[in-house]
Amino acid sequence: MKKVQFFGCLLSFSSVVACAAGESEGLYAQNFPADAGVMVPVIEEVPVPEGSLVFRFTYRSDVADEKVWIQSWGGSGDQEWVRIFDAGGRPVPTARSCNVCACDQCGVCLVCSSSSALVKELAAGESAEWTWDLKVHPLNMCNDRPGTTCSENIAAESGEYVARFCYGYKMRETEHGFFVDEPQCTDVPFEWPAEDRLIEHQVCDCG
Repeated sequence: MKKVQFFGCLLSFSSVVACAAGESEGLYAQNFPADAGVMVPVIEEVPVPEGSLVFRFTYRSDVADEKVWIQSWGGSGDQEWVRIFDAGGRPVPTARSCNVCACDQCGVCLVCSSSSALVKELAAGESAEWTWDLKVHPLNMCNDRPGTTCSENIAAESGEYVARFCYGYKMRETEHGFFVDEPQCTDVPFEWPAEDRLIEHQVCDCG
């Protein structure tokens, strides 16, 4: 069987996948965060929210029962099957760390406890989507609490970025949860601002 990859592209039409965290089959591990962003196959077309970008990963195969796994939660505060990097290759903190307060709530917020890592199974023909609100959350220090770390909430700078899409054909269980085993990743460059707000990567295991 020849494996062919359709590398990342930008599409001009707008659609996102309805998010049903924890409602679809294929989720593993307990302590599933309610806002983990686990995605299910497309069930309806809805507009892309203004001021955001949508990232879609689609798996296709002409082999019955073929499937892949993506990292739907890995401890970063969000999904981890697509990660954003700036033009210099530095990770962009697109998710706010839930174990520190936001900088406008220093010392007066509830923080999360650690949760198990999760993976999501995608059968042939299924897609996953994640919406980035174009906010970044670098760590800083609280002004009125010296030595206390907080998380900023600021707009992403315009410029060139890279979306790194990752998936795997196997998953493994550890004491910390479930992880994609031997992930395969593809970098898809994009710019912000951009007219096209859907960034897509497709993998096709086709004959």
